[in-house]
Amino acid sequence: GDGSCNSNHFQCLEGDKSYLLQKFDATTPYDCCKTCLSTSNCQSWTHYYVNTTVHYQYQITDNPMCELYSVPLNHTSMNITAGNCVNGERYVGDRPNFVLFYPDTVRAEYLSAYDFPFKTTPRIDEFAKNGVTFMNH
Repeated sequence: GDGSCNSNHFQCLEGDKSYLLQKFDATTPYDCCKTCLSTSNCQSWTHYYVNTTVHYQYQITDNPMCELYSVPLNHTSMNITAGNCVNGERYVGDRPNFVLFYPDTVRAEYLSAYDFPFKTTPRIDEFAKNGVTFMNH
């Protein structure tokens, strides 16, 4: 699916179960993220380790689980509490892309994108024209 997952919330997400899309075994938070990205209505997810006898305490065990929700983390029906969990949100939007170009066989002063008088690097020039070029080199 499109997008990426922001996953910097290390608390448990308890959501209104009417917004729960799926609940399944998942080894890692990355598995939750991947599944959320490939599920069309998924907006947020939580990955936690469950002790099946004491579910609400989120004790670390060998039974990692994932829940996918159709609403974002900040939705009024979601409640984040302390616990051994990782939460994430699906993010689809105009996030900037970064490409750092470090050529090891040409110096910056020989790139036409950096005002070299000859057109030595037309593809790099085109790429630089549509992005940001740092002039402190």
